[in-house]
Amino acid sequence: MSASLRFLDDDESTVITSENLGNLASPGTSTPAKRFVENNGDEDAQETTLTITQVGNNDGDDYAQLAPDVAGIPGTWTTVPLAFGTLGIAGTMPFWVRVSVPAGRTPDANPRRFDLRATALTV
Repeated sequence: MSASLRFLDDDESTVITSENLGNLASPGTSTPAKRFVENNGDEDAQETTLTITQVGNNDGDDYAQLAPDVAGIPGTWTTVPLAFGTLGIAGTMPFWVRVSVPAGRTPDANPRRFDLRATALTV
């Protein structure tokens, strides 16, 4: 089967396929949400990476931020991909996601949409 990645809710068992971080004031930042990426395949997922990508012409990827989990709290927030290394079979890795909208942006008329993509190699 190879490695197969999916996202889990903060309970580390509920599979999630979409996320709504709510409507934000401008400026404003959503409550950080802890999530997990899981390898539910039958081989190791090597060089596992989590990336924020654009949905159509929406600008949500400009405001989405990721952070590694550091002892149960968000580490440094970033917009660049997070590298997790190798996830073994049934392995999980926690991460955090939020949206931060700067001053001067429309809070509700343009919902901020983005995709999270988890990728890995199977050798």
